[in-house]
Amino acid sequence: MIVEQRRHVEVRDLAEEVLQRAELLDAADRALIEQVLGKGVLPREVAVVTGVSTRCIQRRFRSLIQRLSDPKVLHIMRHRKQWDKLTADVATGVWIKGWSLRHTASQLGVSLHRIRQRVQTVRGILTAVDTPEPGARRAR
Repeated sequence: MIVEQRRHVEVRDLAEEVLQRAELLDAADRALIEQVLGKGVLPREVAVVTGVSTRCIQRRFRSLIQRLSDPKVLHIMRHRKQWDKLTADVATGVWIKGWSLRHTASQLGVSLHRIRQRVQTVRGILTAVDTPEPGARRAR
């Protein structure tokens, strides 16, 4: 009984965290997260309203949850305000919103070349975060 209550609290806390992280998503993705996690609407009901298959809604929801739970995305959300505006906007578009490089370039009104440069910058930052310091032991 206690284990079930603890598990229920952990799931609820995770759902609240994901709801808070959803603020940076596009409106449609944010609405899906809010409906399913915030209001308890079943993906099947969302599918009926939107006219899309239930499987498609479930897949999209799962993809959003995985993206918002990714440690790289969490790092970007925490530190993007410290970066220059273009780098932060590119990181938000590509990693958080899941946009393609071309779509990001179009939305931000900059060249694809500049987007690629900023993506490389963010990848470098994320690689530096993933790489343990010399002499530090890795947890197994």
